[in-house]
Amino acid sequence: MFGPIRASRAEIAAFARARAAWRPGFEAFLDACRRGGRPFLVVSSGLDAYIEPVLEGLAPELRAHVELRANRADCGDDGLRVGFHGADCGFCGFCKGDVVRELQAAGHKVAVCGDGTGDRHAADAADHVFARAGSSLVRYCAEQGIRHDVFETFGEVMARFPA
Repeated sequence: MFGPIRASRAEIAAFARARAAWRPGFEAFLDACRRGGRPFLVVSSGLDAYIEPVLEGLAPELRAHVELRANRADCGDDGLRVGFHGADCGFCGFCKGDVVRELQAAGHKVAVCGDGTGDRHAADAADHVFARAGSSLVRYCAEQGIRHDVFETFGEVMARFPA
């Protein structure tokens, strides 16, 4: 699927920086987590080649607080190859549920903010779930009986963030 892509990492980064926008309240939420000493991970089944350049646009103290776990894009003249992060659960390509369980094993309570199919296993394992309004994750949580809060902005997440 990715083989035909001939863009360089620099071209992918420029494309991502030009189009990405944070959801309202994201930076304030990230800063609250930083000030509260709470770890903050961006866990994505996407590619580091476009996520990392967007994260670099954060204020340095915020960027320093974010750990990125994503699939690795290797760009070359023969096309783009993907190195998958972590184990493949057979559904996700990169199972976010494994990350949740890893953090819990280290003694953390884990809140997940998500919106897609790839967030299902994270929601299954999380201590608290925030699912973006109108998303497939809202439907999944409702179908599975997973307690969740629906949000549109990260201000809403901060207002309901578990202690």
